[in-house]
Formats: sequence, C-alpha cells, structure tokens
Amino acid sequence: MKILYLSLFTLSLFLQPVGTFAQSLRLNPKINSLIQVWGVSNNPAANIQSANGEDVDRRGVLIRRAEFAISENRDDGTTWALMFDPSKGTFNSTGDKAGGDPKVLQDLFIGYTFSKYLTITIGQFLIPTTLEGLEPSGELVFSERSYLGRSFGDIRDVGVQLSGSFRNFHYKLANFNGQGINQGAGSSMRQLIGNFGYKTSRFNLGIWNSYKQKESDLDEGVQTQSDQRDSVIGAYGKVIFNKFTFQAEFIKQAKQNESVGHYLMGKYQINKSDSFGIRYDYMKDNPMENTQNSYDFGIERIYHDNLKLKMDLRGGSEESTGEKRDIQEAIFQIQLAI
Repeated sequence: MKILYLSLFTLSLFLQPVGTFAQSLRLNPKINSLIQVWGVSNNPAANIQSANGEDVDRRGVLIRRAEFAISENRDDGTTWALMFDPSKGTFNSTGDKAGGDPKVLQDLFIGYTFSKYLTITIGQFLIPTTLEGLEPSGELVFSERSYLGRSFGDIRDVGVQLSGSFRNFHYKLANFNGQGINQGAGSSMRQLIGNFGYKTSRFNLGIWNSYKQKESDLDEGVQTQSDQRDSVIGAYGKVIFNKFTFQAEFIKQAKQNESVGHYLMGKYQINKSDSFGIRYDYMKDNPMENTQNSYDFGIERIYHDNLKLKMDLRGGSEESTGEKRDIQEAIFQIQLAI
C-alpha cells in the first residue's frame, strides 16, 4: 500500500506542471468580421484594368470585403492572428487593381513581445509601407485607398518583422519574400523594409524605405538574367486638430518604374455620427508616361458603431501613351463590422 501511495504522489508531482502547461495553452480568441458592399456607378473611362491590361467594368453591386479574423493578445506576450476574405476569390478575379491582394488567406502570423522596445512577428501579414496601407480598411476616410496606397501599400507577404517603440518614436524592420501574398521566395527574391516614425495623440509623422532585389538566375554557372533592384522611399504625415484631420503622403520609386505619387486629404467630423472628407490624388509612372489624378469628395454616417454608410464621388483623368480619359465615378458603401 505504501508503494501505491508513493507512486500516486510521484505521479501527482509529474502531472502538476503538465496540467499547468496545458492550462497556459488555453486559447481565448477574439473574433471579428468586416463586410463591405459597394454600389458603383461610373463612366466607361473609370473602368479598372485587369492583370493583362484589359478594361473591366465594375458597375453594379460588388462585395468589396468579407473579412473574418480570429486573434489573441495573450498575457505572456504572445500574439497570433488568422484572417481570411472569401470575397478575394470573386471581386478580385476581375483584376488585381480592383482590390489589392487576391488571396483568400490574408493574415496568418504569430508574434512575441519581449518588451515595448522589441516585438518579433513571423508569418504572413501587411508589409509596413504607406500610412494608408497600414490603417484598418474599416476606418478609412474614403471607400478606397489612394493611388499610392493601393500600389505600394495594403500588401501582404510572408516574412519576419522586428518592431517596437521608445517614448513617442516607433520603428518596423522587416524582411519579406518579395513575391507578394502567400508566395514562396524561390531562391532569389527578397524585400527589405524599414519604417520609422513619431506618433502622439495628435501627430503621426514618418518615413519608410523598401528595397527589393532579384538576384541573377544561374544555369550551370552561366548568368541568364540581369539583376533587378527596386527601391521606393515614402514619407507620411497625419495631424488631428479638434474636429479636423489632415493627412498627406509622398512616394518616389528610384529604379524600375520611377513612379512618383502623392495625395493630400482632409476630414471634418461634424458630430459623433457624421463626417465628410476631400482628397487630391496623383500618381505618375514615368517610363510609360501614365498619369492618374482625381479629386474625391466623401461623406460618412455611423449607426450604432457597427454600421457605416459612405458615399464617395470621384472626378479626374487618366493619361496613357498620349491618350487622356476623363473619369467620373460614384461609390456607395454599406459596411457592417462585428
């Protein structure tokens, strides 16, 4: 009998840490969803372009986003997230310029915070470029991001990131595959990104730089492709003054396309539920001499925090290889966040 009691006691000593460890693994995730439905009316010149350069008519009713996210910030410093968007397989099939990354699986990452100075994140997540690209889609002033926000931000890729803050200064240093969302790196493509800024309750100022390189492919020791390097630098600023919010960004691409772009945006909060915004948006692709510019006006109404209605009006022009097209477009958006 003593041997039995001793055995049970020994077993209890072994099971106690195992039980504590198992309890520490208990998950308490937070579940969120964001659904955005568009009603679009435009002239043919405002059609988007598909990946092969063909015009695609997006007039009518579209499901712009249908995001479902599961995430958790644990007391031990661990964070993880999983987000997918079934609409990406439908709306984005009309063209990659229509709505960013075309993959249904958007986020899948895990992170660990050592201190406020250092957090490491590994997986698939947003690359830290452009202020608009890092802002939540449900909190944008307009239904769609700016030209530079869509071209150089709101992009997901697989990689590792170091981030942190010191007083009001913050930084992000990341190494990505450089192949886009949910794509393998092969053996040649890499993208390095640094984002440094200063943020308070009223100011958010910063700069970022993205450097992408595709090394030469070698076939039995013979160089078959020239090195491809691409560098983009950007600067951003956001100022909140009472009911007014002012935001601006600028980018310059140094190598491949030598694109330049900027936007200036203002928002006025009329009351707790109503606001309106204006924006001037510009992008130029120098080698192809493609120029896009627009003047945007938008209004927003919030119902019970979960339901938002937006109406955006866009007028401008696009010029490509000497051909100029005038653009008129109206977007009505219904947004439900849970």
